[in-house]
Amino acid sequence: MKAKKNDILIVVDMQNDFITGVLGTKEAVDILPRVREKIKRWKGKVIFTRDTHQKETYLKNSIEGTRIPLHCVKGSSGWEIEESLTGLVKDGETYLDKYDRFADPMIAMKCTGIDRIEIVGVCTDICVLATALSFRCAHPDIGIYVDASCCAGTNPGKHRQALEVMKSCCINVLNDERMRGGRNDIRAAENVSENKTENI
Repeated sequence: MKAKKNDILIVVDMQNDFITGVLGTKEAVDILPRVREKIKRWKGKVIFTRDTHQKETYLKNSIEGTRIPLHCVKGSSGWEIEESLTGLVKDGETYLDKYDRFADPMIAMKCTGIDRIEIVGVCTDICVLATALSFRCAHPDIGIYVDASCCAGTNPGKHRQALEVMKSCCINVLNDERMRGGRNDIRAAENVSENKTENI
């Protein structure tokens, strides 16, 4: 299905800290070429979200700060969108910062007059999932799609589990079969011994 002018692509948190930084994964690196190509081909509007924290408030006042290492501190290199993606930004496209939250419901509420929403990015089981559900709640009659081949989770098993949750909530998952098997299989992922966010 080709994107139309009134379609929106939400690129969730494709920031350095989630790709090669403190919370980076091989899977996040692997999806970069596909995310880049999707943005290039997209005919509608593109919105980039940025996970955004301040060191003092994150460590002292947020539940997230007790479970996930400090990341995406505003103004740091880890907070920046990955360089090869920023070069694709067109006039009129938007960066939206989410302060100390997995998704900002106001982003979904402000997106009006649209026909279709597609979501890509990281992490599938945290901010992609939260973003998809916030859009589903705000727009119950609009088609919402998540491209599994352009998303990466905190680990492959949680990626797959999050996709199943989204399907249960009437969110359309694209390219799911392409991502099945191998390291993206839940059973294989159960043997993963190292996970930077294992306490989530």
